[in-house]
Amino acid sequence: MRVTEIASALPDLKKTDKKLDKYLKSKSQPIGFFKPENYFNNTKSKFLNVKTDDLKLVVKQFKKTDKKIVRKFADFLWKQNVFEKKSIAVGLYYYCDLELKDFGKIVNGFDNWAHCDSFATKVSGPYFAEHPKQLVKLRKFALSKNPWKRRFAAVSLVTTLKDPEIKHDVALDILSILVPDEAQREVLAASDWMIREYVKKNYKKGFNYMSDWALHYKKTGDKNVRWVLVRARHKLEDKEKKVIEKLLDMK
Repeated sequence: MRVTEIASALPDLKKTDKKLDKYLKSKSQPIGFFKPENYFNNTKSKFLNVKTDDLKLVVKQFKKTDKKIVRKFADFLWKQNVFEKKSIAVGLYYYCDLELKDFGKIVNGFDNWAHCDSFATKVSGPYFAEHPKQLVKLRKFALSKNPWKRRFAAVSLVTTLKDPEIKHDVALDILSILVPDEAQREVLAASDWMIREYVKKNYKKGFNYMSDWALHYKKTGDKNVRWVLVRARHKLEDKEKKVIEKLLDMK
């Protein structure tokens, strides 16, 4: 099965899916090439051991296809319990001009960092950067009991926090909900990532933000905050890094 034949079956979703199955089967790697348990502890998805580059080739075949049809096929794939198909779905959503009202059902399907981060950086992140007034809607995800929804909220801020021309008040307020997360490593790691991205483009403000959290740690002893700052501090210059390290009681 050639990858160029897959999209030609649309708008018949089932026929297109069968063609995709044949392609993925032909690209599946031998057992032992990839061990999902080393990277994804909680996902319920089945793995076919297909390389990411081969999945990207599939996504490219739909670039010029009608967006409404692509959206239907993406939703069709997203409902399936196959890691590679869900990865392709995320890639297809990039072509669909999704809006805020479309995010909920997709986010409900997250159970690993790969799909969460890919969607948040490629789809929702750019959306919120383009519509900063909608950022406040991320609060409900940040306050969710579901750690993947909270990670989604954090990673969706990356594009906004990297843009120095956008006011970051709301974004930082949402990030501040997530920094002292209750020991959910996937959320803490995302908060660390977002702080580092913020410091890259907004050095002084980023340092001040980290200093405020370091003072919070000094007062409360919050180990989760310390975990985030110990990692995020590496984006600072030596002088500022030492300030943070002193507040964190690092020797």
